[in-house]
Amino acid sequence: MLGLATLLVALISGFLLTRVLVTRAENDATRSLTARIVTAAASRTWDRVGTLQGLASDQGKPVFEEVRKDLRRLQEANADARFVYLAALRGGQVVFLADAEPADSEGHAPPGKVYDDAGPGFRRVFTSGQAVVEGPYKDHRGVWVSGLAPVRDARTGAVVAVLGLDIDANRWASGLAVYRWLGVLLTALAVVATLVIFVCAVHTTRANALFLSEIDERRRAAEAVRAAESRWREFVSGAPIGIIRATVEGHIIEANPALLKLSGFAILEQMNECGLVNLWESPQDRERLREIVFNGPVTGFETQLKRADGSTFTASIHVWLVRDEQGQPRFVEGTVEDVTERRRAAEAVRAAESRWREFVAGAPIGVIRTTVEGCITEANPALLKLSGFESLEQLNEFGLVNLYESPEDRQRLLEAVLDGPVTGFETQFKRAGGRTFTASIHARLVRDEQGRPRFVEGTIEDVTERRRAEEAQKASEQRLSSIISFLPDATFVVDNEGKVIAWNQAMEALTGVKATDILGKGDHEYALPFYGERRPILIDYALSRDTRVGDAYLNMRIDDRGVSGEAPLSLQGNQVYLAAKAAALFDHTGKISGAIEIIRDITDRKKAEEALLASEERYRTLISNLPVGLYRNTPWPEGRLITANPAIARMFGYASAEEFMKVRSGDTWVDPAGRKAFSDRLLAQDQVAGVEVHLKKRDGTPFWGSITTKVVRNSRGEVEYFDGMIEDISERKHAEEELKLRNVLLSTQQEVSLDGILVVDMNGKMISFNQRFVEMWGIPNEVVESRSDERALQSVLVMLVSPEEFIAKVNYLYDNLIETSRDEIALVDGRTFDRYSAPMLGSDGIYYGRVWYFRDITQNKQAEEELRKAKVTAEEASRAKGNFLATRERHQPKRSPPARADKRYIGDVEDRSRAHLAKSKPL
Repeated sequence: MLGLATLLVALISGFLLTRVLVTRAENDATRSLTARIVTAAASRTWDRVGTLQGLASDQGKPVFEEVRKDLRRLQEANADARFVYLAALRGGQVVFLADAEPADSEGHAPPGKVYDDAGPGFRRVFTSGQAVVEGPYKDHRGVWVSGLAPVRDARTGAVVAVLGLDIDANRWASGLAVYRWLGVLLTALAVVATLVIFVCAVHTTRANALFLSEIDERRRAAEAVRAAESRWREFVSGAPIGIIRATVEGHIIEANPALLKLSGFAILEQMNECGLVNLWESPQDRERLREIVFNGPVTGFETQLKRADGSTFTASIHVWLVRDEQGQPRFVEGTVEDVTERRRAAEAVRAAESRWREFVAGAPIGVIRTTVEGCITEANPALLKLSGFESLEQLNEFGLVNLYESPEDRQRLLEAVLDGPVTGFETQFKRAGGRTFTASIHARLVRDEQGRPRFVEGTIEDVTERRRAEEAQKASEQRLSSIISFLPDATFVVDNEGKVIAWNQAMEALTGVKATDILGKGDHEYALPFYGERRPILIDYALSRDTRVGDAYLNMRIDDRGVSGEAPLSLQGNQVYLAAKAAALFDHTGKISGAIEIIRDITDRKKAEEALLASEERYRTLISNLPVGLYRNTPWPEGRLITANPAIARMFGYASAEEFMKVRSGDTWVDPAGRKAFSDRLLAQDQVAGVEVHLKKRDGTPFWGSITTKVVRNSRGEVEYFDGMIEDISERKHAEEELKLRNVLLSTQQEVSLDGILVVDMNGKMISFNQRFVEMWGIPNEVVESRSDERALQSVLVMLVSPEEFIAKVNYLYDNLIETSRDEIALVDGRTFDRYSAPMLGSDGIYYGRVWYFRDITQNKQAEEELRKAKVTAEEASRAKGNFLATRERHQPKRSPPARADKRYIGDVEDRSRAHLAKSKPL
């Protein structure tokens, strides 16, 4: 009977041991799967997963393909995983975003497919934000144990997707079976041991042998446990990320080499001497993690940790609490990973992507990206505006192929882009309303790592106006050729090689040489009709500055408009006097492309010179009557006036032009040295216009004059005199000085104002502000120097009690340009600002920006509050007085005189009330 009881005890103990082993193994497997899926969710870049819509249109997008690559790499790294995928909640249903399966696999789930068999674990991950191991559970693909971890948005921390890793339930169970069989084996050993003990009373020798065998089995089991522990130690020691185990109180029990290296300590003892709590940059983060870990495993907890030398790094912590069999906390263990560089890289990628997006969004020409099949995946605002559609969805509904006036052009472009980048491909495109335009397309094909086409991207530009301009230019050139041909003056044109490219009809009549006989000829062929020999003429100087032409011309003049001269010649048996002018021709790049020369027969003009002399008297009369000051004088240093009209004499305070002409021109300047500088400048430039100088009148009164003058030279190029015009601009200069003074007064008034003043232009740039504004808001110097109103707004939001209301009012005023506003702003430090804003409108109603005034009314608000309290106190005293009088009146004997006995008391109450009110009044 005793043996049977012992056997029963052994069986029950074995059953309980088996349950404990299986439960422990299952917990370890669950923690292992949790750590793997959490590490996978945290160690990969899922920043752009939130942009996936869970629709079939996601296929072909760059972010979709990048996610698929990461999922495949994760599947290769986890050999026991059958399916690896990303899912999300859309409309209350679990839908697939992407998976690691090949597209032709039966298990492949395209984006947007609803996961009808999804267990409750998916929704639990979204609601709790914690990793979950679910299963075994069955779906249409089989029976699975799934590890599910949240994928968070890097900026907001919100859960945007769930990363799933499915392990075949049979494979999972087989892993646990080892521990189950180990329990069974130990139970069997216990039973055998019991039987051995029971039988040992009769068979002592056999019992000893069995006992020794049992000891041997235990030794081997212990060695197996030590071997497993050794492998675990090797794994922890060689792990590339920090692994830690610590008590709940904060004593570090274990830290692998990676963690010691990461934290900058040589040994665990040094780390414990420093203290776990001192490794945290923010003790509040440690307390928050300590509170969370009691509710379950914590994954992806990011904080700033300190190294031994005091430097900090961004750490991603995965940690869980290990409890004993009674459920009491034993220790905390987990991993610590330095993600500083990963975060910097992610920020850099996001910044680069943001800059690219800003560039594309702000590009003045259309930017497009499409699949090879013709689905438009991206289109910038310029392209939408160009095509007349409001959104990418509308553009795709219309269809890329329907944008082409000729579908054959699209096929031809697609064939060309397969061979390499295509530039300047022109075709007719249709807008949303059906109108067409000429489009110039630059496109290239982007391939994946295997060389397969991924998408086509490029630019589309409306060149309709450019083509019209080119056609207009061709027509203009044709008209110019016709104009040259029919000009009344003899004209010919040469190219930059000196070959004749135009020879008009007047040139044919002047020289007797037909255009057909000279066009295309060079080597100074055009000089033969004039000089009978090949030699340089004016057009050669204009083309190449050939100085050999000078001896053949009289009155030769050179300026920035070309070269001119006169020459007496014998032409076709007649003595003629010719005047010629030549100038270089330039192309659109500013290079000389040729030259043109115009020749006029001025023989009759010479004969008319006498008539011209007769007209000079009439000209002098006209000059004398002009209201503008005109003069002619010799250059520095003599500076003698030759001619002056009455207007200039009156300007300088003289009675007549004759009296004014007796004055040396240098004596009319406030600074005689300025006269020489002006003369030198004029001689260097030959003419000046609108030069402002300081002059003085006869009585010494200074005034400002604006001078326009040119140099007149003789046929030898010598300076004969200066012809000029003077305008009195004293009133204008006075107005300018008044304007400067007003600007100074305005600036001074702004700086001495007790109000903070900010002026913002129509583009959101701070064009003016005073120091009081900067001091009131405490705006950093770098923000002030940026002149950005947006940055200034962002820098003060943390100071406000209601930042949303503040920014909403600012945006409203910027959207409603002509409105004014006045309101009060409460700050978290207890101050109150009075804010007033008004638009800057010109006299013509044009909006130039907005002015903001800020006044600190904190003391006024406090005084108002004190006054309100005093008023309440006075009202309460008044009510008490009324109540008291009413009470006295009810209890007073009717025979007594009314209220006389209480007059002193009532007076006392009134005196106390007035004293209290006096104390309550604000200063």
